[in-house]
Amino acid sequence: MIDREHALPVSRQVKLVGIARSSAYYQPQPVSEADLKLMRRIDELHLEHPFAGARMLARLLRREGIQVGRRHVGTLMKRMGIEALYRRPNTSRKHAAHKIWPYLLRDRKIDRANQVWALDTTYIPMARGFVYLTAVVDWASRRAPRSQLKRMEIANPNAAGIDVGSASHFVAVPPDRDDEPVREFRSFTEDLEHLADWLVSCGIDTVAMESTGVYWITLFELLESRGLNVFLVNARHVKNVSGRKSDVLDCQWLQQLMSYGLLSGAFRPKDEICALRSVMRQRAMLLSYQSRHVQHMQKALALMNVQLANVISDVVGETGQKILRAIIAGERDPLKLADLKNGRIEASKEEIAKSLQGNWREEHLFALTQAVELFDAYSKALQRCDVQLESMLKALSRSEAEPGPSKRRVGKAKNAPKFDARTYLFRICGVDLTAIDGIDITTALKVVAEIGPDLSRFRNAKHFASWLGLSPGTKISGGKRLSGATKGNANRAAQALKLAAAALRPSQSALGAYYRRMCGRLDKGKAVTAVAHKLARLVYAMLTKGTAYVDQGQAYYEERYQQRVIYHLRRKAAAMGLELVPIQAQGQSS
Repeated sequence: MIDREHALPVSRQVKLVGIARSSAYYQPQPVSEADLKLMRRIDELHLEHPFAGARMLARLLRREGIQVGRRHVGTLMKRMGIEALYRRPNTSRKHAAHKIWPYLLRDRKIDRANQVWALDTTYIPMARGFVYLTAVVDWASRRAPRSQLKRMEIANPNAAGIDVGSASHFVAVPPDRDDEPVREFRSFTEDLEHLADWLVSCGIDTVAMESTGVYWITLFELLESRGLNVFLVNARHVKNVSGRKSDVLDCQWLQQLMSYGLLSGAFRPKDEICALRSVMRQRAMLLSYQSRHVQHMQKALALMNVQLANVISDVVGETGQKILRAIIAGERDPLKLADLKNGRIEASKEEIAKSLQGNWREEHLFALTQAVELFDAYSKALQRCDVQLESMLKALSRSEAEPGPSKRRVGKAKNAPKFDARTYLFRICGVDLTAIDGIDITTALKVVAEIGPDLSRFRNAKHFASWLGLSPGTKISGGKRLSGATKGNANRAAQALKLAAAALRPSQSALGAYYRRMCGRLDKGKAVTAVAHKLARLVYAMLTKGTAYVDQGQAYYEERYQQRVIYHLRRKAAAMGLELVPIQAQGQSS
């Protein structure tokens, strides 16, 4: 983002990007071995003297021959998340935000075994990492119940853990594989090669890595090329002990969890699909940048009081572009500019000419010229992106089959690729995803580029919808359902399906009727998520089973819905000892 060799100063670059100047000069430094040993000893002393602060710990360390100042000890304590425990003011006062949990044993008679169990958990540091010692005691007999649990078995004995960072990576292997089972490697390519060589020499065949950002991609691809089974795990699933966090402990914790088979890797499609996904995301980024310059055009016109946007719907359409480029070329006559309108424009020439009367200030004309030039530059970049997309889709095609004619009229979106993407998607997937109501060419291309045609990693349609973040939440505590809201998710495929679901509002299909019924029951956001969930299940069924989508129509859906309602009404009436009689039949009998 910041180019130090550019002619523009770094201070000016960071101001244009909108970031702090200190972040451009900041170089992260890994924790030294001396500090790691010192942090280990501070942790041990803190367990022995939990009331000791930075001054007392510094004195204890100096007695052991470790020359260190209290400020450095305080910095390390902050990094480790520990602090001295002592009586503080207002600790006995109740805080309004603190919830008081009910005491479940009050007025309860405990007179038999296995009625109430008590747990006591203790944190114990080990030579490598830590363990939790949990004691289970029966409340009535005061004895520990016999454990019927089986000992956890090692599922991946050759597992390694990697904590990925921007400047360096911490790697842990089983302790019996090397004299130094935890090592730090810089993020340079040469160091990554040494990392892979070391893992292979240690007999590692499974690697679990935790990372944020995109720092993991290069290492992931390198380790996969060496034949290792690599898992990118979710950071939320591998949380370490609160207050005692370091890169060394993180990679050791990852290695331990992976060795017991307690981690699962994130979904990552095949390499060729990842390449297609990168180009599609690049194209989406170019479209977002291009749209900003359209706004700049509209702003320049508004500043000159040229109200062109009030008489035509799109300033980057055929008529709008002809008029804008004529203005840039020097034409100021409103009547001549109005003659450039397309016959499909509803506004008359007189109305368009009236909207083109403005104050042609030079600075606003300059801004308009630059906005049009940048718009053209992004248009050329999008054309090259479409050429690259077409070549990649052609390489992924598995057959030369042609999709049948579309049974519904599908309008081509303005920002859709300028080639026959529907045929290429049919040859890749074997089915026509655009046959589903609401899914157009652009949506189908986004979904295939994000997930690929192979969905064998997902057990069923429910698993697929849950991965997309479209399934209801299951937040249950104490036997009560606290919330059923879906979890927040930035999945691009899910976002594309939500946009497709929102477009079903005027559709006369079964999916359109389902969307309108959901809007009547729920709010619009929940209705969009429910319909997107149904679209995801349809996509999964088509890609896994190879079946074509057949729309039964709105009338069929309404009939089925009426049948279900009548069925439940009859059951409810029967439970109350009543009988449900149609009005027409009742009139005939009387």
